[in-house]
Amino acid sequence: WRHCRAGVLDKVPPPWTPVKVSAGALETRMTRYAFGADGLPTEIVADGVNILAAPVQILEDGKPMAGQVTKAMEGREIEATWAAEFKGTTCDIGLQCKAEYDGMIRYELALKPKGKVARLAFVMPVKAANATRWLAYPPGGRGVSVGEVGAADGLVLTSRADPASWE
Repeated sequence: WRHCRAGVLDKVPPPWTPVKVSAGALETRMTRYAFGADGLPTEIVADGVNILAAPVQILEDGKPMAGQVTKAMEGREIEATWAAEFKGTTCDIGLQCKAEYDGMIRYELALKPKGKVARLAFVMPVKAANATRWLAYPPGGRGVSVGEVGAADGLVLTSRADPASWE
């Protein structure tokens, strides 16, 4: 399989459309994202509705980390990429981002410790009315975990434990 390009796309397959990049935003066939100066979404609009209750944040010991884009968003037909850097008290975080034509965004975080690292959280506050189920690939887990979101706002998914084990 080495050097095999089977399944690697250069063009967007129908019915998808190419990724569109503009200042501080990107758009796919079904989703539009607006981004803050830190490179994280301030809005995620799906089916005409902003599903976020507040902008996405990275927290260090419960406090928002200051971030800024270090590599401007660049788009190709199948994807867009950008990078950001977050400065904290106990660590800095390098963030590599890639959005694909189907609307999936991958956030890859590289921690740069300054000693003992405080508790970190990647917070994506979704409006309860817009989230009825969750799906995750837990670190170290086998396969996918899924579940239902409760009716009230609050913590739905954390990297501290596999939500499938919650009672």
